[in-house]
Amino acid sequence: MSVLKGATATIFGRAINTIVSFIGMAILGRILFPEDFGLFAIVLAIQAIIFPFIDCGLLFSYIKRDSVDIEVSNSFYTINMITSSLSVIFMIAISYVVAAFYDEPILQWLLIYIAPALLIMGLAMQPGALLTKEKKFVQLALIGSGAVISGIIVSVFCAWLGWGGWSLVVKVYVEVIVTYMLTLCFSKNN
Repeated sequence: MSVLKGATATIFGRAINTIVSFIGMAILGRILFPEDFGLFAIVLAIQAIIFPFIDCGLLFSYIKRDSVDIEVSNSFYTINMITSSLSVIFMIAISYVVAAFYDEPILQWLLIYIAPALLIMGLAMQPGALLTKEKKFVQLALIGSGAVISGIIVSVFCAWLGWGGWSLVVKVYVEVIVTYMLTLCFSKNN
């Protein structure tokens, strides 16, 4: 794949993600209460702090390796699953403290329910790294856009049904599951 084609796919994919996310969040902003967004912003901030610890820098070293044999692949997967599981446990463990700090009991449940999404994100890392290593940027753009579009559609539908802030939790799960499934599909077709 040429650099130009890869860059074009990446830019186009990110543009689609940004536009769809903006429109979807605008729609959700009309359906949901501001409190729902505020509480979920706290959850996402905590998740964003924890997520980098899942790969521990292994992702880039995996991508940069000249060749990846089964032993390296298995080691990467094992370490990734251990760090993902520890991240889930940590997020669940701090849920009570965070809820108490903000005096919002629902935060505890939001953190507990969103924590397993970190494990699914961890599962998608290895096949995603393989696609990056093989410079499959069109497929990576399709994966990202497919996940964002699916997440927004399902989230808006759940919000319309009256699920409130929980529709944002559903959005995260739809995005990570679609990312994982598409990443597996594209990496198996190589």
